[in-house]
Amino acid sequence: QAKLQVNRDTPLFTIIEPVTVPYEKESPRRSMIVLTLGFFGCFFSIIIVLVKKRIFYILSEIKDDSKE
Repeated sequence: QAKLQVNRDTPLFTIIEPVTVPYEKESPRRSMIVLTLGFFGCFFSIIIVLVKKRIFYILSEIKDDSKE
C-alpha cells in the first residue's frame, strides 16, 4: 500500500529552474559558420577540379591503350 501511495503522490515532472528568456544570442555565431563553410567549400571544389582532370587523363590513356 505504501509503495502505491508514493507512486500516486510523486509528480511526473519536476521544474528544476524557472524559464527565462535570454537577452543576447550566445550561439551559433553566424560569422564563424559562414567562414568555415566557405573555407570547406573552396577546399573541396579545388580538390574536385584536380581529381577530375586526373581521372579524365587516366580514362583517356585507358581508351588509347585498348585501341592498340
